[in-house]
This record gives sequence, C-alpha cells and structure tokens, in this order.
Amino acid sequence: MNGILILDKPQGFTSFDAVAKLRGITRERKIGHGGTLDPMATGVLPVFLGSATKAIALDPDDRKEYVAEIRTGVETDTGDITGKTVRVCEPLKDTALFERAAAGFIGRTMQTPPMYSAVRVDGKHLYDIAREGRVINRPAREITVDAIEVEAFTEGTVRVRIRCRKGTYIRTLAEDIMKAAGSLGTLSSLRRTRSGGYTEDRCVTLSELETTGTGIEELLLPVESVFQSYPEAILNEENARRFRNGVPVKYLRNMPEGRIRIKSGGIFLGIGEMREGVLFKLRQFI
Repeated sequence: MNGILILDKPQGFTSFDAVAKLRGITRERKIGHGGTLDPMATGVLPVFLGSATKAIALDPDDRKEYVAEIRTGVETDTGDITGKTVRVCEPLKDTALFERAAAGFIGRTMQTPPMYSAVRVDGKHLYDIAREGRVINRPAREITVDAIEVEAFTEGTVRVRIRCRKGTYIRTLAEDIMKAAGSLGTLSSLRRTRSGGYTEDRCVTLSELETTGTGIEELLLPVESVFQSYPEAILNEENARRFRNGVPVKYLRNMPEGRIRIKSGGIFLGIGEMREGVLFKLRQFI
C-alpha cells in the first residue's frame, strides 16, 4: 500500500496514536506523518504509507492554515485549556485591540517554543522537562505568519483563521497576541484546515476508514502530488535507466536549475536536481 492519506485527526489522539491506529486498519507497517498536531487539535494530518514515506522530508510546501478559538482572560501552563490555570484577568472586550495586536505578528518574527512541545534542548524533549516541573530557557526561532483573520468575537472568545508556515506554534502565537493586546489568552480549540498542498475537503476519518476496509487504496493520493510545484522532465527509456542507476543525465533541454519531477512513459520515477545543466537523482520512488 503506497500513497498519501489525508486523515482528519480526531481530538484526544496524538499524531503517533493516529498513525498506530492506521497501522492496525491498513496492515501497512511503514507509515509516517507530515506535521505533528497536539492531542487537543483536529484536522488535516497527511499520512504517508509504504514507499511514499520517502517523500516526507522532501515536501517543498510548508504552508499551514488553522482555525483557532482563544479563550480570553485566562493563561494556562500548557497554552491550551487542557492545562492548569496559572493567571486570570478580565476578558478582552474590544476586537480592535486584538486585531491591532495581531497585525504585529504578520510576517517574519521570533517565537520561543512552548515548554509543552517536542522541541529538544540538550537532547531532551521540552515536554519531558515540563512534566518534571521545570521551566528552562529556550532559544527563539524565526517563524512566518502570512495572515491572521478574526472570524468571530464575543466577550471571552475570539475565533481566528491563521495562515502560517511550518514551525509556528499556534498556542504560543495566541498567547503572545493576547499579551500584546493587554490581556491573557489560551486556546480552547484548534483545527488545522491545510497542511502543505492538502486541505480538509480531502480528509477522511478513522471511523470511515474502519468501515471502508479493502477500499482504502482508492483513497490514497499518489506520492507525486507532494511535488506538483516542481517542473516536470520526461525522460526517454535510456535516460530513465541512467536516472534509476544514479548516473547523471546530461543534455536535457530547457530545464531550470533546481529540483524537478522525473517521469518516463507516463510513470513518476522520482525527484532530481538540475545543476549546471546536468540532472542528478535525489530520490527514486519506483
């Protein structure tokens, strides 16, 4: 079973839990996922099966989209409502305050990862350190946020749609925006609606997969779908053989420098890279 399944991760499951459940449903042992979701979060979790797992680290599309609900006037130790309340204040009453504060986080900014995260410091996961009751200094990392749009506002809750890039912690972003607005906030719900080139309209649930049974293969997207942004090169039989054998291929006309999709006879072979007019194999899928 080779391909990509767009799972609607249920609430209460870790991404690892979801993959383990899929192993049982599909009987495929070689499975990986693209982009971890917190247990509280739901939504788009691309799952790579079989030979498609080789594409996870090569995905060129780092776009993410989330719909988040923020409970205002509350701060927890985890950044969401599953944690312990550590501070409270008056709920935010003015949406304009939130929007002005959010505008300051558009573009490239620095973000400190939350203690309850899988980031490693000195070889140890931050969440393991947090569970020991310790808080340590974490190096800030650059993130990119493309848009923050308020979809609904009531006294006590803000619902926002956030478009960002890989590596952005939405829990921390929500906390930072609320602090900039002169208040406190914690996530009360989070749903990922896009991960890379995959959106929630392609999602299937675990319960649907359990009833689908042998029809699961029909739901799989081809591994080539990961690389649609790359230009395509069609190789003849001889050059396809050279590509498979890892031999550089010369004399490809009108191909730009950089990564390209390689096909031959209508079949996707893998990803190559053009360097000074010569094609080098990066990853073969068939």
